[in-house]
Amino acid sequence: MPLDSKVGVPDDGAPFTSAAFAESPTPPVEVPPPPVKLLLVDDRRENLLALDAVLEPLGAEMVKARSGAEALKALLTDDFAVILLDVQMPDMDGFETAALIKERERSRHIPIIFVTAINKEERYAFRGYTAGAVDYLTKPIDPDILRSKVAVFIDLYRKTQQLRLSEQREAARVREMEAVERERRFVAELSEREAQLSQFKATLDATLDAVFLFDPSTLKFFYVNQGALSLLGYSEDEIREMTPLDIDASEDREHNLQVILSALRTGIERAHKYETRARHKSGRTIPVEAMTQFIAPPGGRARFVTIVRDISERKRQESELERLYERERRIAEALQQSIVKQPPEDLFPGIALETLYQAAWDDANIGGDYLDVFALDGGKVALIVGDVSGKGLAAAARTAEVKYALRAYLREQSDPAKAMMRLNGLLCNTSRFEAPDVDGPGGFGAFICVAAAVVDPVTGSAMVATAGAEPPLLVRRDGTVEALHAAGMPLGVDEAAQHESTEITLNRGDSLILVTDGITEARKGREFFGYEGMERVAQENAAAASPQQMARAIMDAAKEFTGGRLRDDACLLVATRR
Repeated sequence: MPLDSKVGVPDDGAPFTSAAFAESPTPPVEVPPPPVKLLLVDDRRENLLALDAVLEPLGAEMVKARSGAEALKALLTDDFAVILLDVQMPDMDGFETAALIKERERSRHIPIIFVTAINKEERYAFRGYTAGAVDYLTKPIDPDILRSKVAVFIDLYRKTQQLRLSEQREAARVREMEAVERERRFVAELSEREAQLSQFKATLDATLDAVFLFDPSTLKFFYVNQGALSLLGYSEDEIREMTPLDIDASEDREHNLQVILSALRTGIERAHKYETRARHKSGRTIPVEAMTQFIAPPGGRARFVTIVRDISERKRQESELERLYERERRIAEALQQSIVKQPPEDLFPGIALETLYQAAWDDANIGGDYLDVFALDGGKVALIVGDVSGKGLAAAARTAEVKYALRAYLREQSDPAKAMMRLNGLLCNTSRFEAPDVDGPGGFGAFICVAAAVVDPVTGSAMVATAGAEPPLLVRRDGTVEALHAAGMPLGVDEAAQHESTEITLNRGDSLILVTDGITEARKGREFFGYEGMERVAQENAAAASPQQMARAIMDAAKEFTGGRLRDDACLLVATRR
């Protein structure tokens, strides 16, 4: 078997280059469709918050704009399922904005729903439809009707996206088949030109990838390029006495070889791609990516060709990313554990406590829910549950900040509403410095929902306040339940927001229940466990249940409703006056 040079190509074999294998089609990666986005356009922040709250159950991402210009800017970069557009806006009203939207090729097909509190006459509705709207709604708007209308367009958008993805996948499959056919033609052409093998040696030696050819019967290498010699440190003569088993240093080397040799039994010329470790002459091992294919050209010599690429740098980068992620996860987890630490049930005389925390996160998502119970002057007890928007280390850090700031404010002023307003001012001021103009003027960045109660165990008097959180539930010993609606906006949204406390009296045997929305928003399909579900379970367990039994009954009922797993973190606090 004469060779044309020291690192030679046998004169009875077809040449193979890494370039040829570079043309091998790669199976398309399944990419999930982008999340559905809704564009809400209104110059009044409270209207945007109201629309956000009404449409939140639909699971879409809400993008907010406070002017026609901001809406047009958002449409330059994002695709939306539907646009909810206020008619009355300064500078550029809704009709003018809609006309400009319809002039743009990218946005002209997006459905527009006009929302207005005035101009109910038919001529204004006609103008809205003329401007390109699909609907014209006047306030006050029924939330269920609005959700159902928007849900139709979300469903249509998703079906359109699925159709588009199917078309793209079909186009990719056709390209893949064409690439496979091109490769087969290329191999056939090379097989017919075995007399010109030496012309390709320079190409093989020039590539950085290692190229190996070995015989199906003996498994010995009969050709390697310069890249293979450089990768493994052996001489050509040494390599020629070796087989794939001699250079594969992984525990799966026998399996890898059997998968490769299975092509001999089937006769299918199919590439097998895998990661393994190659053994260097010095004894060290090198992480590599290998692709081996069986070639049986008509009238030519059957062979296996293997392309091997050193992936040491890629593995090093992956390891570093994994190390950094693990470090962040441990920090966030430590913060989370301190934030949701559960107090003893008999911590305070006159009050029996039970707290539960149910995490819905995986290892990549540390949540922002927290609970807190601590003593105040005069023998009073503060009870708090909160939910900071976001996930991960940033949310955990912000949660710790909120927890201890609220503690400080309540020790200075035991009225929970006043303490919340001070915390709201702090969060709004710090947000301006940390992330100015997030999602538009004024900011729609991180916000905090809190429910707090200050209880006097001796007299039973209590003050309750909420900021965007679920209303605390008062459960009387006789089974009567009452939602304590002390409404207030989430903290960190509007510096001028007002909060007020509600005063109640806890009789002996009465319980106060505070929860985050992970309980009430437990979902099964499009149905929610809801506040009513929590009330029902609390009422059923009011007479005989201890705080522990009450808390566990509510948590178990919410989880059972979803089929066993909550979609969001959940905090639950039950305080019973002894």
